[in-house]
Amino acid sequence: YNLLPPEEQALFRRLAVFRGGWTLEAAEAICGDDVLDLLEQLINKSLVITEDEGGTSRYHMLETIRQYANEKLVYSGESEDLRGIHLEFFLNLAETAEPYLYRHEQLEWLAQLDADYENLRAALELALGEESAESSLRLCTALEMYWHIRGYWIEGSKWLIKAFEKPEDDQNQKEELARAGAHCANAHLAEDMDDFERKGESAKLALALAKQLGNKKLIAISEYWLGHHLRRSGKKEDALPLIEQSYHTFRELGELSHEAFSFAELEDFLFILGKRKYNETGAKILALARKAGERNFLAHSLNNQALILFMLNKLEESLKLAEEADSLFKQVGAPFNTTLLLFGHYAWIKGNFNKAEKLYLQAYDQFNLLGEKYHKTGTLFYLGWMALEKGNTEQAEAYIDKIKNIWGEDIPKATSILCLSTTSRIYYLRNNIIWCKQTLREGAQLIKLTPHYADTKYFLLEHLNSIHVFEPEVRASILGAIYESENNPFFKPTSPLYWRYYERAEAHVREAIGNDAFESAFAEGQKMSLDDALDLILNSLEKIDE
Repeated sequence: YNLLPPEEQALFRRLAVFRGGWTLEAAEAICGDDVLDLLEQLINKSLVITEDEGGTSRYHMLETIRQYANEKLVYSGESEDLRGIHLEFFLNLAETAEPYLYRHEQLEWLAQLDADYENLRAALELALGEESAESSLRLCTALEMYWHIRGYWIEGSKWLIKAFEKPEDDQNQKEELARAGAHCANAHLAEDMDDFERKGESAKLALALAKQLGNKKLIAISEYWLGHHLRRSGKKEDALPLIEQSYHTFRELGELSHEAFSFAELEDFLFILGKRKYNETGAKILALARKAGERNFLAHSLNNQALILFMLNKLEESLKLAEEADSLFKQVGAPFNTTLLLFGHYAWIKGNFNKAEKLYLQAYDQFNLLGEKYHKTGTLFYLGWMALEKGNTEQAEAYIDKIKNIWGEDIPKATSILCLSTTSRIYYLRNNIIWCKQTLREGAQLIKLTPHYADTKYFLLEHLNSIHVFEPEVRASILGAIYESENNPFFKPTSPLYWRYYERAEAHVREAIGNDAFESAFAEGQKMSLDDALDLILNSLEKIDE
């Protein structure tokens, strides 16, 4: 360092402001104009290393050398000003990249943010040290989609929490605008992590701020997340107008990706309300997602359509879409790849238990690292059901315990019902009829408190498969009620994994009472609703011999 000319010394210490490397453009913007010749001198003296990444030259120092250069930078008195310029440069980079992450150009911009992510982290650290919250909130807002795609949900949430802890200046309109955007980002990451309370709270705060500021796009994003939250909280009447309004605003603004997100949510909602037939709008969602060009959402849309086809038992068509989705997840570098579950289903259907279990465990590890709960829970259920099919009740029970530990006291109703349902099967297989009846009764009563079509049907199917002590005529009637529901185009069909339960139960009952008696009881069941069938199970429980 002492042997360097003064201008090389100055550049050498100034380059210490970078973390993880830099481009020539960044060096010129932060360290001074016309640095190329000086940079080449530092390369020739082995103080700086250059590499070509995708046609772009990037530079970096060995960390020990960077730390030495940083000591010289601090000693020079230039550090504070230089870091401020560094923050401004990378804040501008993040905000420039943000809209492109929703478009066809996203791969190029994802790669650029990847290359400079250590610099962005350094910028976040500096922003959090400033008196004003504006820069940290703006950076968090700009990085929302990057964090979402890359699976940095836990890290992004931590940065947001720190930014929200800074004092609020409600006289600074730029800061308030950034705060509204940061609350939208927080709602998004909270949804990724199934943190429903945090999502709802941030969505409400974002909407209030966005309306106060009159920003149409932020209002629409806030309405989308609040509607999303209210629907999942069971407040359907309040949720629908918000989601509809957000969709219309995004269309008006020409925000294609946001339009696709809200359209998919709206159509799913309308199906739940009985206003759309199952699989009626999947092709429209896919067409809009392809037009928007955001690959991560397109991959999820393809996976959802593949799941619909799987439910309809169109396995070849389903697999084709799942493979396209998997390819897109890998292309965009998204670790949240839900096609693993579908590939596990395909293997299970074909009787390849080892492959299915391997895929489910791989999916579980992935979801666990991301901090996600919903898909992780579903994966544990699949693993538990596979264990029961192999007669391993201890392993199945361990998976159910894991699910309970994930949610604690906040366990969703549907998850609780499935836990009780699976536990009752475990007790039945252990010949513990007293506790089998108790858990089965608890699950059925929980469904009765807040009836849901899918909860009811799957509960009936699971117990028809495993508990053969109900009177055969009762089981035939329940089979009739389930069969009738399968022909309703407004209801979600039964998964092929569950439909095997139906076929096993039907074969067992036909053998027990003969075809004529079966057909008669089956016809009576076709006149029942699923709730009536559930009542029939509850009434029959008392007749089980303990």
